[in-house]
Amino acid sequence: MNRKSRIPAIVLLIIGIVFITMVSLIYNFKKINSLRKATNNDQAGISVSDGLSSYKPKGKVAEENNTIIPSSDIKTNSILLVKLINYNWDRVKAQLMTGYEKDNDGNYIYSEGYTLYCNNTTVKNVIFDMNYKDEVIGNVKVGDSSEIIKEKLGVPTFEDKELGILGYKTKEVYAFFYEDQICVYPNKDMNNLEFEALLVKYYIGQLDGGQVSFLIQIRNQFSDFTIEEEGADILVSSASRKIEIIINDGKVKKIILYNGYKKAGNINEYLNNEDIEISVKDLAEKIEIERIK
Repeated sequence: MNRKSRIPAIVLLIIGIVFITMVSLIYNFKKINSLRKATNNDQAGISVSDGLSSYKPKGKVAEENNTIIPSSDIKTNSILLVKLINYNWDRVKAQLMTGYEKDNDGNYIYSEGYTLYCNNTTVKNVIFDMNYKDEVIGNVKVGDSSEIIKEKLGVPTFEDKELGILGYKTKEVYAFFYEDQICVYPNKDMNNLEFEALLVKYYIGQLDGGQVSFLIQIRNQFSDFTIEEEGADILVSSASRKIEIIINDGKVKKIILYNGYKKAGNINEYLNNEDIEISVKDLAEKIEIERIK
């Protein structure tokens, strides 16, 4: 082979060596970069395995028995409660028409271990006693200790050690736990358009018939309300609707809108008035405290 024919071969050999070297460098660079990313991800709480990543929470992971469970995620176990929720807490629609005895106060006592407290057919609250053997909410049964309750349900929404109150607010109910009973109230999302129209009309003195007409219409149209006399005052309240109205001498003395009350709009222009109070507390807790006292 002469000198002229060898030159192209040498050039090709050099080009080949350079190409192989570059490919090797690119491959190693990618491998190192991938390893660096995997290391960084692992430090940030992301593990890499088989090409798939899965998120791991940062910080100290609580032990299972100390986990804080969002109250809204607590499951309703009791078939009775599920029926009441599905039928808007109406005793008749939930077909709870047999198997009970009525006490002197008109409450419905069932042999399965629960009592319904009602306004006509609307159930205001339910009390489960030791005869009720099924789980009520969050896999908790009547008689479970406070330690077991907290382990299963997490941090309580309401707690008063002096009064012995241990309560949870879920998406569907308020539940209060004691040594020998569980008391449950509905937690509803109610439309207050018609109610507020009536309330505001009475509040500003434009309702024909005044107090008498207001109370009659409340009783006939809004069965979730309770009407009680407290000394010289008349207390109109609904734990479901989250509102209290105090009447004195035929006029509205005070309106208290509790946590969760859904304003329809009619009452908005009066919210700055001194006789209207917006509370951060839950009315169900207040009613429960009064019940156990």
